[in-house]
Amino acid sequence: MDNMENVAKNNKTDMIETIDKSKVTLGEIIKYFRTKKGLTQEKLGEITAVSQGHILAIEGNKKLPSYETLKKIVIALNIPGDYIFRTQEDNNNRKEELIKILNTYCIKDLELSLAIINLLENTCQNNDNS
Repeated sequence: MDNMENVAKNNKTDMIETIDKSKVTLGEIIKYFRTKKGLTQEKLGEITAVSQGHILAIEGNKKLPSYETLKKIVIALNIPGDYIFRTQEDNNNRKEELIKILNTYCIKDLELSLAIINLLENTCQNNDNS
């Protein structure tokens, strides 16, 4: 069970007031707001012109949406911006966690990781431009 479901099932107060946004995934956020609006993945796909399969992959954290796709979904589901864009404090905490993890690797591992990140970034940019 994901974090959003735990909060929703506990039903102590509205999920929006209780959720720790830094501990849920983008997919969980989208799924929560979609189901809150009573939409199926198929219906959200029709509204946003995004395939049901792509929405399924995004909600399942298998794919990250492009900026344009994310914008369509956020508008369709009326998702508050602070659920999508983390605060600077959240970013700093994640940066510190990443630095701790990276400090456990040797330079060759880091160089390989950077090469993979650059390749993925280029691939994502090419996909967004197609």
